[in-house]
Amino acid sequence: MGPSHYNSLRVECRGAGSPQQKLQEQRAKLVEEYLKTEAWPANLATALKTIVTYQVTEGEFQQTETTKTSEVYYAPVRPFYKAAAAKPGEDVWTDLYVFKTGNAVGLDSSITYQKPDSKEPFLGVISISFELRQISNYLSTLDLAQTGAVFIINDAGKLVAFTDPDKLAESFVGQAQPQLKQFWEINDRFLQIAYAGLESEELTVQDIDERKEFLYFNPETKAKYYIALKRLDYFDWIVGTVTPESIFLTEINRNKRILLGVVMGLVLVGSVGALMLSDRAIAQPILAITNAASAIESGNFATEILDKPAKRTDELGKLARVFQDMARQVYAREESLKRQVQELKIQIDETKRESSVREITESDFFQEMQAKSREIRQRRRRSYPNEAPSSP
Repeated sequence: MGPSHYNSLRVECRGAGSPQQKLQEQRAKLVEEYLKTEAWPANLATALKTIVTYQVTEGEFQQTETTKTSEVYYAPVRPFYKAAAAKPGEDVWTDLYVFKTGNAVGLDSSITYQKPDSKEPFLGVISISFELRQISNYLSTLDLAQTGAVFIINDAGKLVAFTDPDKLAESFVGQAQPQLKQFWEINDRFLQIAYAGLESEELTVQDIDERKEFLYFNPETKAKYYIALKRLDYFDWIVGTVTPESIFLTEINRNKRILLGVVMGLVLVGSVGALMLSDRAIAQPILAITNAASAIESGNFATEILDKPAKRTDELGKLARVFQDMARQVYAREESLKRQVQELKIQIDETKRESSVREITESDFFQEMQAKSREIRQRRRRSYPNEAPSSP
C-alpha cells in the first residue's frame, strides 16, 4: 500500500521543440506501445521496489519478510490507478486481473490522493491489493471450514475463493484476464453439492438477488446438507456455505440446550422474584387486614396497622381503606351505644328508687306509722303547749 504517482519512465529529449513537449510525446508513445504489447522496451530505466510482508498476530503486525526488486514501473497504466482516476475521491474496486508482481490473480481497492483544500489535480493513488489466495486462506480459518465449506463465486458462476486454497487456480501467466473456472468444474464434493442443490431448487447464480437458504438431500449418500447463498454489496460476488445436516443440527441442539438453560434460569429467578413480590405486594397487606379484623373482634379498634396498606393505589389499598373506615364507624357506633346504655341504666335506677319509695309510703304499715306519729305529736303539743313544734 502506498502512493503510486511516480514512475520510472526516463527518455532522452533530442531535436527541435520544447523538452517538456518531447518528453510527453515520447512517454505517450511508450504507453501506447505498452498497452498493445504489455511489455516495456528493454532500454528503459528500472525502479527499485521494496516489498515488506507483515503477519498479524493477536492484533499486532509483525514483519516477516523484506524483498527488493527492480522493474519498469508506470502507475497510470495499472488497473487500480485507472479505476481510481476515473472516479476521483471515491473508494473504488477493480475487476479481477493478474498482478504483474507474483503473477497472481487478485483485485485492488484504491482511492485518489489530494492535499486538503487543494484545487490542483490529485497527486496520486493509494491502493490495497488482495490476492485470491489470501481470501481463500482467510476462509480456511473459519470454523465452518472444518466441517463444511465456504466459497465465493462471481456473477458468472466462476470460483473466486474457497476454503481449500489448493482447489483454486491462482496463476494465469501471460493472460490479460484471469481465466477462472466454473465452481461446478472444481473436483470438490461440497462445491458439487452446492451446484446440485441449486439445480434441485431450479435456481441459477443470477437468481441469487437476496439471501437463499434450503436443504439438499443427496440420494447417493442419503445425507442432507444446509446450503445458504447471499450476494455481496460491493461486487457481483456471491458468498455460499455448505453445512452437513448432522453438524447443523448439532449446533442447533447445542444452542437449544443453552437457550433452555437460560430460560430455566430466568424462570427460576422469576419464580423467586414473584414469590418475594407476592409476599410484599399481596400477602402482607392481606395479613394486616386479617389482624385488624381479629383486633376488632376482640374489642380493640386500633386501625393504625392498616395505615401502610391503605396508602396503596391498587385494589388491596382500596380494600384496606374501606375496612379502616368501616372499623372507625363501628367503633363510633359502639361508643354511642355504650353512652346510651349508661344513660338508660341511670334512668332505670332512678325509676326503681322512686318506685321503692312509693311502695313504702303507700303501704298500710307506713300509713299506720304516720297516723301514730301524728297522734303522738298532737298529744305532746297538748301536754307541752309552750314547746316548739318538731319536724314531721
